Amino acid sequence: MATANVGAQATATRADALPARSTWGLIQLALFWIAVNFHWTILPAIILPQQVQALLLANHPVGLTGAALAQYVANAKPGALAFVEGPGLLVALLANPLFGWLSDRTRLRWGRRKPYIIGGTLVNIVGLGMMALAPNLYVLVGGLMVTQLGNNAAAAPFHALLPDLVPAQQRGKASGYMGVGQMVGTIVGAEAAALFFHIDVSALLNGTQSFATYQQDLVAIYGFIAVFVTLFAVLTVLLVREAPPAARLDMPTAGGMRSRRALLRDVLATVGGIIITTALTIGVLTLLGLNYQTDQNAANIFVLPALLIGSLGVARAFDFRPRQSPDFAWVLATRGIMMMGIYTVFGFLQYYLQDVTLHGTSDPAKGAVAASGNFLAVVIGTAALSTGFAGYLSDRFGRKRMVYIAGGFMALVGALFITLSLLFPSVISILYICAAIFGLGYGSYISVDWALVTDVLPNEENFARDMGVWNIALTAPQVIAYIVGAYAIVAFNQGGVFAVGGQPHFGYTMLFVLLVLYAVIGTLTVRYIKGIKR
Repeated sequence: MATANVGAQATATRADALPARSTWGLIQLALFWIAVNFHWTILPAIILPQQVQALLLANHPVGLTGAALAQYVANAKPGALAFVEGPGLLVALLANPLFGWLSDRTRLRWGRRKPYIIGGTLVNIVGLGMMALAPNLYVLVGGLMVTQLGNNAAAAPFHALLPDLVPAQQRGKASGYMGVGQMVGTIVGAEAAALFFHIDVSALLNGTQSFATYQQDLVAIYGFIAVFVTLFAVLTVLLVREAPPAARLDMPTAGGMRSRRALLRDVLATVGGIIITTALTIGVLTLLGLNYQTDQNAANIFVLPALLIGSLGVARAFDFRPRQSPDFAWVLATRGIMMMGIYTVFGFLQYYLQDVTLHGTSDPAKGAVAASGNFLAVVIGTAALSTGFAGYLSDRFGRKRMVYIAGGFMALVGALFITLSLLFPSVISILYICAAIFGLGYGSYISVDWALVTDVLPNEENFARDMGVWNIALTAPQVIAYIVGAYAIVAFNQGGVFAVGGQPHFGYTMLFVLLVLYAVIGTLTVRYIKGIKR
């Protein structure tokens, strides 16, 4: 514990000594964050829910037609979406701290963060190309894994630019700009598909469009994503100036560096453990006669054993020690729980709109795409209001207080959704009112999210590695949110083991029960961060 405290004091001293950055200098650090959030809004919230349905339709069991085929797609889509998302998130689990560790030890004149931003973006583009042309769910899974690898190879070193370059007294303000960047990226990602492209899975589902035509539209939008991300990666590399190697006093020393051989051993052991665990899980499911693509119970447990092994392996490989750095551990716990609440709603929003709010309309699948984009736009609009001042207020009045406010707003929205979705399930204006309130809490949280972690990083020699470990609190919760959410939908919907009479879509209501629980627990955990007093 003493060593950790000395490291934290040294980090604080160095952070105080950094020169203040101009407003434009802080904005430069948020540019690539716009692209990352655009990327991870448009893919899981807009494109993948549709693409999963399209691929289920294109590869359906022989003999299914008409209403039976439509019911097959409807039943299989939550589990199939969880199946597609899970393996990619396992890649992110390992890639984030790995490339952060490598970045901390890079000594190129060009910089130690920027080479990874460009290299990772190029790999990301390859993955996007695979996803755009995927003929089935297996290729889509592989493409998403490559995409996660490249994006996290770029994002983990990028995350370290803020603690590298921003003095302690400006970190709340810088976190606010990062929050604004997140808002901009999210709203562009939410609206781009509807405004500039015409991917319409409903035309495919009702037989008025061929799969080949649908895939052409997918190629166009995936190409747009690739160009958008590349543009902001290049801008970041050209505008942000890192300290030259000779001036970097925070580079890892031989005594502070973990053995490369030991790291390689632990990384390979983790990868091997994930592969073996996955193979054993598939074998057990096969012996039990369960199909992890179409059987909901199988889909929900498919990734969990690998996630457990991966998380333990990453913690060991990258020297994450909660007892030595308890504040850092509590920040990870807070972020992870809050993100589970956020992704429980965002991950299944399009299916909720399609199956509940717009159920019975002339074209619920098409309407759900537009409505989900509008929902996210409202969230981001109100989040921008709170983000604009919450980061500044956190510097003056405390980080914890902003998290308390955020958790309260999110819990309130969950409670409203539970009540109103039962009483007025088809009134879409109510949905947008809830989105506005949710946005206030969402913006308050993300505006201090970065400031919280930069305040408690254990060691300045490993900023990118530790920021990579911190980002696990974003990836692992997504896996859990998709798995738990998919199970809740099927288990509590009509025909499920916990179905509620007279409420055929009660599974979606359970998503908002989960949101309330996550918001309350996440708000409570921030109290245990001792190094941040308020």
